[in-house]
Amino acid sequence: MMPSLAGATRRALAVLLGLVMSAMATQEGQAFPSVSDTYLLRAITAQVIVRSHGRGAPARCLGIVVTVRDPRAYVATAKRCLAPFVATPLATGVPFNRLGVDITVRYADGTAGTVDNLAWMGDVVSLVASFSSRPASYNKLCRSCSMYADFGATQTIPVSLPATAAGQRIAPRGVLVSDAEGNYGLEVAGLGLAGSAVVDSRNGDLVGIITVPPGTGAHGWDQARLSTGQTVNDLTRYAVVTFEQ
Repeated sequence: MMPSLAGATRRALAVLLGLVMSAMATQEGQAFPSVSDTYLLRAITAQVIVRSHGRGAPARCLGIVVTVRDPRAYVATAKRCLAPFVATPLATGVPFNRLGVDITVRYADGTAGTVDNLAWMGDVVSLVASFSSRPASYNKLCRSCSMYADFGATQTIPVSLPATAAGQRIAPRGVLVSDAEGNYGLEVAGLGLAGSAVVDSRNGDLVGIITVPPGTGAHGWDQARLSTGQTVNDLTRYAVVTFEQ
């Protein structure tokens, strides 16, 4: 899901991706203030289960616990996880109880919460969820981290994603590369699901979340569509102000 590039730029980007991925293949998670990227992702990643009142099997996506404000956790995920299941399209002013879905959030510690409200912006949704045991959150575990507002031009960002297989010890590795026009490609050494957090493996900064899952692109690498960390942060702040009582 990558914008079209000129042939020469595509070839150069493919070569760069290959070189960087080869260099990263043997790297372990690097430490940043008190926690590794593997631990951070494991602690803040939640499963999001969406059930329609009217039809079909539930959808399962991932989400990131951005912040916790008692008694609610604010969990960001991809809008596409909800859109096919709602009874009425997400729109300003539509109350949650008219959407016709039940949403469960299962936190990293195995406990679960239910969603009673949400806010959305572009391709990202902020779920307002209950919890029985206070979950870890990105804002608490990585207080010194920042959030990407864009992916820049001619940038190479080594990234990590949440593990998707039970017992997976090391976070899947990848690289996000942008060309001179700001078009970007994401290659991951493993699966990435909708709603997955993508963090800079050097320092834990939130690059973004996956809003369109990886699929094989024209040159054979896995590509995904991301919404930036700053979008996630702005939406979470809006949800807190809107729903905090």
